[in-house]
Amino acid sequence: GVVTSSYVNGDTLYIAGRFSDTERRGNLAALDADGTWRSLCDVGFDPASSVGCGVSGGEVYAMIELRGSLYVGGSFQRAGFATARKMARWDGTAWSSMGTFNGDVRALAVMGERVFAA
Repeated sequence: GVVTSSYVNGDTLYIAGRFSDTERRGNLAALDADGTWRSLCDVGFDPASSVGCGVSGGEVYAMIELRGSLYVGGSFQRAGFATARKMARWDGTAWSSMGTFNGDVRALAVMGERVFAA
């Protein structure tokens, strides 16, 4: 696969890209300090399907964390079960949309309690 973005938070390395294996399905995954890979999938996800897991319809170009949530930006159309055009938030159990953007989100930054996208 190809890695397009990475982000370290504590003992976890988050990666985004184009992956075909099941441990990194949905083009997003987390590598824990013990060497275990995990997918970022919505609660109730069926491991035999890619629905509800990671992002689809494009790629992730940027990732950042704020208050325990992982924010991702890119060219994607869905995150998990949510319609999330270009930006989404993973709270540890489910994905949510962060609005709709006209262009791809290439960079994310945190200032205070806000996430900025460019």
